[in-house]
Amino acid sequence: MKALSRISTKSTPIEVLRNDILQICGAFEVEPARREGLSHGRARKREMGGFDAALVSLDAQEAIRTQACIRRDPGEYFFMLVQDVGECVVQQSGASALLRPGDMFIVDATRPSKFVYEGQLAHQISVHLPRDEMIGRFGGVCDGGVAIDRNDPLWLALRAGLYKMMHAPPDAGTQLSEAFYGLMGAYFHERRSQTLDACGQIIERALQLMTRHYRDPQFGPSALALHLGVSAFQRHKLQ
Repeated sequence: MKALSRISTKSTPIEVLRNDILQICGAFEVEPARREGLSHGRARKREMGGFDAALVSLDAQEAIRTQACIRRDPGEYFFMLVQDVGECVVQQSGASALLRPGDMFIVDATRPSKFVYEGQLAHQISVHLPRDEMIGRFGGVCDGGVAIDRNDPLWLALRAGLYKMMHAPPDAGTQLSEAFYGLMGAYFHERRSQTLDACGQIIERALQLMTRHYRDPQFGPSALALHLGVSAFQRHKLQ
């Protein structure tokens, strides 16, 4: 897949790279892959369609946003992370996702996160989405991070929007940011609809089972959960 931007292969002291990331993306602990502490990398700030963004190249072992980093730099935003070159494993809120070129993941800057590179050169685009604006428009759908499914047809539209924002003139910012919010809204709506459809199917099966077994005193919540193939906790959440 063709990259959206250019990767840097300049050798950089890890302290310089850490400081650049701090100034542009916020507080992270960046661990080098090599003992001497030199890393290929660069972090550049730029404007993309009305959003602040960062272009980050690095071959570190990992970058971690710890609770201490968050206390030092709360970061009231979400990162729309685009894997442009190479690979990265993103870990947040107990979930883990392998990002390959073209993959996207919305990272919650207010929660701990880890980005694992294992010393392989990677390039990422990070679009900074204001947290208040995102929650005002979409609610808590991004809390704790969310992967953008590249099998969804709207993935291609989002990527096209990112390309347009990267190459458009500065005066197009407001229009492009609104268009991008619209694409994200469509994606989240479709994602929510699919989740509700799955829950609806489970509820329908539960009602059928309860109608069939309502006279059986042994058919309680545990038996219902067993027949549905869900845990009792999940059953309770569907009530």
